[in-house]
Amino acid sequence: MVTVDVVNCRRWLLFTKLDRKYPPTPFNAVSPVMLIASRHLSASDKERITRLFFEEFGVPAFAIYDAGILGIYAAGVLTGITVDIGYEKTGNNLSYSI
Repeated sequence: MVTVDVVNCRRWLLFTKLDRKYPPTPFNAVSPVMLIASRHLSASDKERITRLFFEEFGVPAFAIYDAGILGIYAAGVLTGITVDIGYEKTGNNLSYSI
């Protein structure tokens, strides 16, 4: 579960530093969010993060992308392998395009 400190920190960043209107409503939600995350996030973690951004911050659009796949696309290719080496987990991504 997301701690209150993390939620308060994100709220402070969005509504103080980025000058967004509070409380968020569909009328003042103008900033879509793209979250780049490791592929090790479970489906339930992604669901909780998505719910947090839509319900707590009122974003109009939200997407979670895999960091490895975006790394391949950033290199200008559609086919490749990336290796994600972290502190506790290591994983790889394969992207193949015909």
